[in-house]
Amino acid sequence: MNRLMKSHQAYKELPAKVSQQTLMILDKNCKSFFEAVKAYKIEPTRFTGRPKLPKYKDKVKGRNILVYTIQAISSKQLKKGIIQLSGTNISIKTLLTLPGLEGAGILGSISRFAR
Repeated sequence: MNRLMKSHQAYKELPAKVSQQTLMILDKNCKSFFEAVKAYKIEPTRFTGRPKLPKYKDKVKGRNILVYTIQAISSKQLKKGIIQLSGTNISIKTLLTLPGLEGAGILGSISRFAR
């Protein structure tokens, strides 16, 4: 999946590590769906209805999850108590330092956050 998406505009606009994490979340969601379908076929009473495919969010109004692993966070800034996300001007003050910090996530929505 990673190789297929490398040429896509949305993939290129994010740091590579963040794009890869997004694809990993998509893969996990799809695998969960297929496992749920198998379980539904065996015992449908455990479910309120047939499992549905994960839905894509609206490109304009949808919410997006971005996961920045520790490799996508500036270690120099982290030593100063600041989480600096790679490829952005976003800085967040924190009390966490290495090795306690594993990564950072952003859950955004066009309708809630200004660009």
